[in-house]
Amino acid sequence: FKQFLIKDKGYGESSAKRVFNSLRTFFKFLQDQFNIQNLMENEDFGKKKDVVALKANKREKMLENEDLKLFFDKLKTTKDSIRNISFFSILLLTGISPEEATKIKWSDLDFNNKSIEIQRDEVTELPISDALANQLKTYYIVQKEKKVNSIYMFNATSSENEAISI
Repeated sequence: FKQFLIKDKGYGESSAKRVFNSLRTFFKFLQDQFNIQNLMENEDFGKKKDVVALKANKREKMLENEDLKLFFDKLKTTKDSIRNISFFSILLLTGISPEEATKIKWSDLDFNNKSIEIQRDEVTELPISDALANQLKTYYIVQKEKKVNSIYMFNATSSENEAISI
């Protein structure tokens, strides 16, 4: 996966590391919630020299499409499936950290320009795919139908105007 991010997608070291850490969190969630083997339990991103070496190696797949399909099929059976699917879709399709995802407000999302503003040291605007935009639109509609009026995309269950904590 590191090879894919760095070699094929051209990610820099810090971006690739952020995606890697998000994926590691994702697998921990799978292990904790669904008792699925944590494939990244003992994985470490490595040193900068290892990252440079990856650019010269062949691409190695860590997750197959079938694995992702199984995971998202499993998410469909969870209590708040639309929220869970939306949350993990954002993590996987943007590379942001779980902490960054929990801080997203609905006002940070621009459906017309298909982008999300992420609060880092400065505001970073990330493009989102049509598929992710459609997923988030569906989630938004469901939230409104449930009369959830939170400013946060992923609100805490105890309070609508509090971000979910990880």
